[in-house]
Amino acid sequence: MKEIHLVVLVHGIWGNLSHMDYLADQIQRKCIPEKNSETLIVHKTGCHSGYLTCDGIDVNGKRISDEIVATADSFSTEGSKVVKFSLIGYSLGGLVCRYALGILYNDGFFEKIEPVHFVTFCTPHVGVLNPGKSLSSRVYNFIAPYVLASTGSQLFLTDRKVVGEKEYLPLLQWMADPASKFYKALLLFSSRTLYANAINDRRTSWYTAFVSGLDPFNSMVNETLSAYSLQYISGYEPTIVDFSKPIEFNKVSREAPAKFSPGRLAYKGYVWLKVVASLVFIAPLYSLYVVFNSIHQRVKMSIRLKQFARESADSLKTLYEATAIDDLVSSSYAVIERDNDSDKDEIANFSDRFQDQTEMFVDSIYNALNSASYYDYHYSVVKSSKAVEEKKPILEPKAPVTLKGKLAVANFKVNLTNPQEEIVKEFNKLSWNKYPVIIRNTKATHAAMIHRHDDPTFKEGKLVVNHFVTHVFTV
Repeated sequence: MKEIHLVVLVHGIWGNLSHMDYLADQIQRKCIPEKNSETLIVHKTGCHSGYLTCDGIDVNGKRISDEIVATADSFSTEGSKVVKFSLIGYSLGGLVCRYALGILYNDGFFEKIEPVHFVTFCTPHVGVLNPGKSLSSRVYNFIAPYVLASTGSQLFLTDRKVVGEKEYLPLLQWMADPASKFYKALLLFSSRTLYANAINDRRTSWYTAFVSGLDPFNSMVNETLSAYSLQYISGYEPTIVDFSKPIEFNKVSREAPAKFSPGRLAYKGYVWLKVVASLVFIAPLYSLYVVFNSIHQRVKMSIRLKQFARESADSLKTLYEATAIDDLVSSSYAVIERDNDSDKDEIANFSDRFQDQTEMFVDSIYNALNSASYYDYHYSVVKSSKAVEEKKPILEPKAPVTLKGKLAVANFKVNLTNPQEEIVKEFNKLSWNKYPVIIRNTKATHAAMIHRHDDPTFKEGKLVVNHFVTHVFTV
């Protein structure tokens, strides 16, 4: 009987399985099992493509878990057997993977199958709230969730509800609770790894993809790291940072600009002018498309989810209730009356390049919404012999950042909400291999990270994938 190590790849929001082509190809080509009797098989999921990703992390997690079970079962009919399992999520796909794991754990999937690697690339584990303190940031955090429907409310942690005397946690906070099935499933994996962009990935920026309450790269406004002195993993310079080594830099001493200085107003005016120009002159048809398509997709989603509820076998309800009665937590959890959905119709997706442009356009809005410019966070390099001698890693729990040989915690603290801080704390109790990535040749770093499609500016993504298949994904 042929033994199989099943590797499942899950794409992100609005995506399709072709986004995982390069990653799948490299794993299949370069990761050779040590046992001759074992075969590595890579499977790209396809049950949540396009706008189906807006139906909710939980609903898509159930779809993915069903597809995983069906895929594993299909090999047993061919005289083979899945004995090992690895799961890799990209962007939103990483959260969908974590939900799917909870269902698989609850259903006993891992009783006979060994979980090996759990990996995420650019995944917003802490949600996608804009951490800025400005009024525009707060307005954005209020409006943006509606664009992504059910998934949006979960990503912005607005899915918290109070019914009677019960208070229901936001889904992402619940998934990070040690008492949950999702957390217990992660504990089973031999290896847990994440890759995060340090700059130019504002939607899944540093704090959420790296799961940190500190941001030494000021990733929400920083567009270049030329002023930093960083050390890289040998052979992967200058793309993958060696996070066990200190960062050397010093904040530039300068007089803080007046709150309403002409220069500051001119800068903010310029930023907003670019956004308005994009809307009015560059993409008017796209703006109309977004409005009408959003309404159309919401209607379709409503129909899908009603069908999802009618066909329910109570599996999601069982999962919620099984966790809620655990004495390790004091909170109760929402009961979702939705289950398996067989709707797998092909839905038209954005073309790859159009999606890249859309993401960069959204990034420009993020940039406009931030109350501070990159200039406010500019750093100059200093040679700190003390930092090098002490070899202090950055972002340790009690010694976060080495700044000119001294610890500087407050300078880089991200403005997280209480639920987000709870997620960071519990998530980091698990052992993770974490790799900061710096992509310089394109601002579409989110797509470039896994070389999502053929683009000459995505070359650095190939280096990231090569590091992953060579040094992380041991089989």
